[in-house]
Amino acid sequence: MTSYMMVYLVSPFIEKGMRVINKTEFLYIIIGMSLIEVLCIPLKLNWGSSFFGLLYIYILGRFMNLNGIDLKLKQGLFLYLGMTFIMIAGLELINLTPIKKGALFWSLQFNNPLIVLQAIGLFFGVKSIKPNYNKFINKVFQPCLCIYLITEKILPYKYVVNLFNDNIIKGITATCVIVIGSLLIGQLIYLVANKTTFLCQYSFNLLKENKKIKLLLL
Repeated sequence: MTSYMMVYLVSPFIEKGMRVINKTEFLYIIIGMSLIEVLCIPLKLNWGSSFFGLLYIYILGRFMNLNGIDLKLKQGLFLYLGMTFIMIAGLELINLTPIKKGALFWSLQFNNPLIVLQAIGLFFGVKSIKPNYNKFINKVFQPCLCIYLITEKILPYKYVVNLFNDNIIKGITATCVIVIGSLLIGQLIYLVANKTTFLCQYSFNLLKENKKIKLLLL
């Protein structure tokens, strides 16, 4: 969260800087940052979810927006599925190496360019879909933030990486169980929160009514 706030605070200065550089210079900056992100993998530096990684995503997004880069649904999904296929093939190749355990973990960091391209493809794919307000889907995926919170703060994700290391089917199965389990926990949290809110509001209204009655009696 601190890194998000830091990007937010420096964003006005970045916006001013974008106005004084041309497209080519902007592209050089992105290429340079991309190379740094790639070099972080063999150097075992988790910069993908750091301030630098989030700043990289922000600048990449602004570059796309300023230059009118907008993928359609099929293009976005093709990019996502293509990068996913390459990622799975890469994981299988890593499994054949003698240093597969460490290499597998560090290759799944957020600074992996394949993961960045997956995110871009998925973003544009979803962005191209016309809004469909399905009550059931909205209800099921209402606590989707819980997936991030549980996998980031509670769940030992290195265990899941080790599962991919041992058997990719086990890794995929564990990932699906984690996602579904996180949504179920989120639904329970939402239920408790809604009931608590209702009881608090009911108690408040009751106290308000009692005060009115006492005033009338006086």
